[in-house]
Amino acid sequence: MEALEELMKLLNMKDFPYRIEGIDISHLQGKYTVASLVVFEDGFPKKGDYRRYKIEQDHPDDYESIRTVVKRRYSKHPLPNLLFVDGGIGQVNAAIEALKEIGKDCPVVGLAKKEETVVFENREIHLPHDHPVLRLLVQIRDETHRFAVSYHRKRREKE
Repeated sequence: MEALEELMKLLNMKDFPYRIEGIDISHLQGKYTVASLVVFEDGFPKKGDYRRYKIEQDHPDDYESIRTVVKRRYSKHPLPNLLFVDGGIGQVNAAIEALKEIGKDCPVVGLAKKEETVVFENREIHLPHDHPVLRLLVQIRDETHRFAVSYHRKRREKE
């Protein structure tokens, strides 16, 4: 897929991003905090591998939520070729820190919503709205968000 090859070059990755896992956090003013993890293989969703996480917190903290999910997931499961987080430099750095804490390393990329800014390794780049890499990252972001919000609603209704 052209977008995956361009993503690999853009992020200066060693390995082809065959498997991308995406994380998003959802909460209502800090209550019912949940995380979603979606999986894309070869550029397409692999819904059977999606996971949901409940996160217990005293106060809302998206960065800590991301660290929690990353440590829970990758302490037990293999790393993807690329980890996507919904958010900007703070979210990307939280994921990188969590990976370091458990002794793992993997490329991490984020997408900041306001300007659709691609964020990685303390760098930001702006791509044209029709760029294949941006379109792929938006698709992953939208899917992580959809899955997180649906689980958040389900948890909120249950309680």
